[in-house]
Amino acid sequence: SAGDPVLDALSEELQRSVGQLSLPDADTLPDADTLPDADTLPDADTPYYVAYRLLDVHRLELVAQLGGLLGASEVVPSRELGVEVRVGSPEHDNSNFESFDNGSRRRPLVIDGGTVALRHDAWLATDEAYKGAVETLAAKEAAMRRRAEPDPLPDYVPSEPQQAEAEPAAPVEAGPLAQLVRSLSAVFLDHPEIELSRVYGAAEHGRRAVIDSRGGRVVEPVQQVVVRAVARARAEDGTTVVDQVDWVVSRPEALPPPEAMTAEVEALARRLEAWRGVPAAEAEYVGPILFEGDAAVDLVRHLLLPPLQGTPPTEEAPQGSRVFAWDSRGAGGPMRIKRRILPPGFTVIDDPGRDPAWPSSYRFDHEGEPARPVTLVSDGIVRGHLMSRTPNASVAGSNGHGRGRLGELVRAMPANPELSVDRISSPRRLHRRAVRLAADYDLDHYVVVRRLAEPAVSSLDGGPMVTVRSLLGFDEISLPDPVVVVRVFADGREEPVRGVSLSGLDVRSLRDIVGAGASQQRTVLVPPPGERVSPTGGEAVTLIVPDLLLGEAELAPSIGDAERPPTLPSPLARDQPPPRSEP
Repeated sequence: SAGDPVLDALSEELQRSVGQLSLPDADTLPDADTLPDADTLPDADTPYYVAYRLLDVHRLELVAQLGGLLGASEVVPSRELGVEVRVGSPEHDNSNFESFDNGSRRRPLVIDGGTVALRHDAWLATDEAYKGAVETLAAKEAAMRRRAEPDPLPDYVPSEPQQAEAEPAAPVEAGPLAQLVRSLSAVFLDHPEIELSRVYGAAEHGRRAVIDSRGGRVVEPVQQVVVRAVARARAEDGTTVVDQVDWVVSRPEALPPPEAMTAEVEALARRLEAWRGVPAAEAEYVGPILFEGDAAVDLVRHLLLPPLQGTPPTEEAPQGSRVFAWDSRGAGGPMRIKRRILPPGFTVIDDPGRDPAWPSSYRFDHEGEPARPVTLVSDGIVRGHLMSRTPNASVAGSNGHGRGRLGELVRAMPANPELSVDRISSPRRLHRRAVRLAADYDLDHYVVVRRLAEPAVSSLDGGPMVTVRSLLGFDEISLPDPVVVVRVFADGREEPVRGVSLSGLDVRSLRDIVGAGASQQRTVLVPPPGERVSPTGGEAVTLIVPDLLLGEAELAPSIGDAERPPTLPSPLARDQPPPRSEP
């Protein structure tokens, strides 16, 4: 990208910041001479590392309902800068500590006005990030003074600076995508029993660049198109269900034909209409559960992947510090290496460069680190972690899996994980195994879960749009409620059921997998840690997962205090008689 006016201006301002930023009195803290090993503490005078992360894209967002656009936003270009400033030293710096100010900033950049305007915006963001980094390091050192045992783990592992250049992805035309989401939303005009429907469309195309003070300069294309149809139905007892169908691709040409997409949205509507007449569960179920298709993908996405993400949790002040804290329970870190997480014969490998056509594939991560394949699980035992440049006690350096939103610490995230197994069972064999397991629990049937709720659209289920815990990023890892559940009998007969939730399942439950079937591939949107989910936001992750049979799991009835259905029928129900007036 030689001669690029935007990157050249940012490079000049970054070098000026590294050479001249200084707060000479920053390390003269009260009682500094009482610190254990005070002479080994780094100076907070100047930054030892500065990184600029530029997201320069054409962004398009659309929402449609019943054939009409509810909203449309097009930003050409959307140019944002993320600034990361580290003070101290790689062994001990300001990063990954619970603080109001983490030494990072996110700021929109001017889209015209030349070099001076660009450098002006970067100057302000860098100044704010640097001062925040100095304050956070002081707080972190104060916490260290209170600890009985020092933390020997370094805060940062530098890597060799990379130089790479790629052309930005071409933008997407708004007209065809708007027409597509409108036509898909019109499908629900013929389904008056669907209480609420939305079709979302989004496209983001352009480039992502990383420039740092160690000489790295990496430019990667950004290309992602998301189309998601969401619908809500309500049963006579007032309970609701929200289900969705989505497509996440790199370019509009990779979407299925409009006729195929329309057919899938039609199937979604009919599935929800049928759900209204499904009997609600009245008793709990304990026995084998087969996760098929999308449900198997979501089982791995929600339970298996988080313990394999190696970035350690945010460091907190020690107990007794009497400081404000977001939460006092602490957070669990990644699962320790050489611990069993799956049954023997199971392997998990994540290769970010597996297929360049996938929207989840990339050559360099958000720290400018080359992407590399990683064996996470071998024969059911954890052998590695997804890593950014923030180390943990088991893995000391990055393997190219650092991703995250601008203005936040880059954390390890999955890209293209594949769960494979030595022995694949046919559907008939899985059925027979499940029937035998069910007999051990004196059951004449077993349960198949085919779809789980999507957290990105949970705000449309009629409950709270957001809770304080989720807003602050405190929600624990849990499995969403099932949406499509059937009881399967020995003769193959299926009986659908609704109103259940999965109880007691966590990562330890995956060791109870007793069989695996055919694999399916699905690309989903995974929000970076601490970010609220949205229908079209998040990092693309492509998972390849087989059907999974758990030897024992629990389903509990979840019918709660539901809202009464609307008093009047939907206006779409044109054949409904008018309501009878009260005498």
